[in-house]
Amino acid sequence: MIRTIAIISMLLIVITGLGCLTEENIGDQEEIPTEYTETTSIQSVTNTYGEDNDQDTVYGIKGDIIIVELEENPTTGYSWNLTYSEGLELSEDNYTQENNTEEMVGAGGFHQWTFKLTDTGEQKISAVYMKPWEERTGDENTFDLTIISLAEDELINS
Repeated sequence: MIRTIAIISMLLIVITGLGCLTEENIGDQEEIPTEYTETTSIQSVTNTYGEDNDQDTVYGIKGDIIIVELEENPTTGYSWNLTYSEGLELSEDNYTQENNTEEMVGAGGFHQWTFKLTDTGEQKISAVYMKPWEERTGDENTFDLTIISLAEDELINS
């Protein structure tokens, strides 16, 4: 009988202790929201395209940065005559001579254009490598890139 009373007393002490501990923890916990809404913002991406991407169609999101980099040697009289659609905003237009050729006469380099996608839909970048004062013959090197620009809300959230 003493043994039964001792076991019941120990169980009451343990249960009372757990109850007190639980009460304290409930008061300290943050309230768990009943609704959870995830909002994500897509960060703009920078993609670089070159002569290997001629005639390609690529995809982007409004706000992305598009860089086109093409080999050019203006000392020969040739340069890229570049045009682009209204959904692209030109932010930079630079020519850089190849590394380690600064002292070499007639050395070529790269022409780089940086655009921001400012509208959705099909956007185009086209360029013709020619002497600006000459008429087009159809034999010139060309570069064409089509960008399908999507709005952020057109993306599928997973």
